[in-house]
Amino acid sequence: MHLFFSPDLSSSEFYLPEEETHHFIHVLRFSQGKQIEVTDGMGTRALCEAIQVSKNKCY
Repeated sequence: MHLFFSPDLSSSEFYLPEEETHHFIHVLRFSQGKQIEVTDGMGTRALCEAIQVSKNKCY
């Protein structure tokens, strides 16, 4: 499973930063519904599902 970064995992819904979104959509060619693992870089990890994917944002 691929590991992505988001600076704030404190709420149940958040978005990936622009660089991570680019990697999600254009490099890996993932789309809505894909499950990924996300970290905040401080030891917290979460298993997530992309519920909304647009050109520049992945929620």
